[in-house]
Amino acid sequence: MSFEIVRKVVSEVFEERADENSGSRPGRGRANLPMIQPNEVRLMFFETVRQLKPEVFEELAGEPFRVFKRMSVAEWDTARVSVVSDRWECRGDPTGPQAQSEFENALVEFALQQPTRFTLSSIEEHFQLRHVDPQEAIDRLVDKGVFQRVEFDPHRLEWATDTQKKAHREIVLWMSRWNLDAPWCFVFAFHTLSRWRRNPDDAMELLLDTHFEDSTPLNELSFKVEFKDPFSDLWWPSEETKTEARERLTKKSKEATEEYLRQVEKRTADWLPRSKVTERHLAMFVWYQVLNHSESELAEDFGVTQPRASQIIGRISGVVGLTPRPPKPAGRPETPRGDPT
Repeated sequence: MSFEIVRKVVSEVFEERADENSGSRPGRGRANLPMIQPNEVRLMFFETVRQLKPEVFEELAGEPFRVFKRMSVAEWDTARVSVVSDRWECRGDPTGPQAQSEFENALVEFALQQPTRFTLSSIEEHFQLRHVDPQEAIDRLVDKGVFQRVEFDPHRLEWATDTQKKAHREIVLWMSRWNLDAPWCFVFAFHTLSRWRRNPDDAMELLLDTHFEDSTPLNELSFKVEFKDPFSDLWWPSEETKTEARERLTKKSKEATEEYLRQVEKRTADWLPRSKVTERHLAMFVWYQVLNHSESELAEDFGVTQPRASQIIGRISGVVGLTPRPPKPAGRPETPRGDPT
C-alpha cells in the first residue's frame, strides 16, 4: 500500500499540521509551541484506527457491546464508578510540623481519617466542608508527596456480578486481539460502549467517545488557576505620584502574570508540542501496532529508512502510551479480520 493512499485516508480525520520537524528547530522551546493533551493524542490515535481499520470497532460493537448492554443500570453505574474514579494513596507522614492553621489542620484530619486509597470526590467534599480550597489542598498534598496516584489497572477490577465480569472479560479480550494492552484503552472502550448504550445509533456509525478524559489524573481535573488581580491596591494620588503608581502596578501585573503562567504550566507538564504528533506518524504506528505490519514494510510504504521507521514507532508509542508489540519477521503479514487495504 502506498503512502499516498494512507495519507488520503488519514487526512479525512485531521487537518493538515505543521511540518513534523518544526518542534525540534533550535531555539524553539516548549513555551513557544502550541501544546496538546495526552488524551487528545489518544483520541487521534483511535480515530486513525477507525479510519484505517474499522473492523477494530466493528468487533467492539459485536459481542462486547451485546454483553455490555445486558448490565442493569445499577450494574453499569457501579462499573462506571470503578473505572472513572481516581485512586490515590496516602504515603509518608501527613502531619509533619503541624502549623496551627485551619488549612494544615484540615490536611492532617483528612490524611488520618482516610483509608490508604480514596477518590477525587472524597477529597473535594472533605475540604469544601471545611471551607478550604480543594485545589490548593490537592496541590499542597501532591507537592509534599503525601498523595500519590494509584495507576488504574483493568486486570484488578473487582466487578461483582456475572454480567459485569463477562463484560470486563470481553473488553480485555478485544484489547488483547488488537495489541491495545494499556489501561487507558480499557477506559476508552468502556466510555465508548457507554455512549453506544445510551445512543444505539452511535454504535451503528461506530462513533467514538470524546470525553474519556474524565478519567485523567487529579491534578489535571481541576484546571482553574487563580489569577491574582494586580490592581487590588488602587492608586491614591494623595499618597503616591503617577510615576510611582505606574511602576508599582506594572511590577505587580508582571509578577501576577508570571505566577499564573507558572501554575498553568505546572498542570500541563505532560502535554506535548502539537508538531510532535503528525497524521503521518500516527498512521505508521497504527499500521505497525494494530495491523501487524513490519518495520521494513512501513519503511517501504512511507518512504523512510527502516531505522527511521523504528524511531517513529518508538516515539509515537511513548506519546500514545502503548507498549510496541514484539517485532515480526519481514514479509507481508496476515492482518487480523481481513485485508486492511
